[in-house]
Amino acid sequence: MSSNSRFTPPGGGDGKNVIEIPFVECQVKAEDMNIAIAETEDGRTCIYCDYPLEHLPNVIVLDNNTAAIHLIGGDFGTEGFRLQYPLDYDKINIWKREEMTYFAVVSKDGISDIYEIDVIFVDM
Repeated sequence: MSSNSRFTPPGGGDGKNVIEIPFVECQVKAEDMNIAIAETEDGRTCIYCDYPLEHLPNVIVLDNNTAAIHLIGGDFGTEGFRLQYPLDYDKINIWKREEMTYFAVVSKDGISDIYEIDVIFVDM
């Protein structure tokens, strides 16, 4: 299923700078996936995911007002996937300092790969 969303870039209130971004539905269901966020030995964080993702998220979004975490892009589509719990303050401070997190895909054989993914902050 595909539809279009319209977003106006900042300063584009005249209607001339409208960008069309195709809507991509999230391919992951909450009941099929477990996610944990932990601090790493180097003082950063890592998101551990046990779902066999074909495509990683492009960005992690943190809502400043609620500390809700959204995974956007990849298998999570432009619709995104909201984690069911907020991030604690210690990890929020790490994300603000680092503006990134590690992302690890975990399987029964252990951690297969670790990636760095940008974290952005929004006020929803």
